[in-house]
Amino acid sequence: MRLPLKRGGLAVGIAGVGSGTSAAMVYPRWLARLWAKLMGYFWLPCPVCGDPFAGFEWGEHSMMDGPHAGAGVCAKPACQQIAKESSERFWASHEGQFLLASCIFGLGH
Repeated sequence: MRLPLKRGGLAVGIAGVGSGTSAAMVYPRWLARLWAKLMGYFWLPCPVCGDPFAGFEWGEHSMMDGPHAGAGVCAKPACQQIAKESSERFWASHEGQFLLASCIFGLGH
């Protein structure tokens, strides 16, 4: 039996093992929620779009500034772009502080 993978699903990139490639896998949200519950992952709304996602569905970037600092976002490209911009703003505004700390404590040498 084949599951209906397109209706209400989310495409998530999964890195190929040792191949340097990635494949997109689409599965229904109820299956993702069930897997999260069974495996102990969180099931929370994305701080950007509000759609629920599981702890195993994190994208590459996290929110680094604003009211959701430190929160992971879902793997949707639009949410990842907003989180990436958030990270860039955070690191640009704190660059001097980290540089000073690295000089004082000898980090990065």
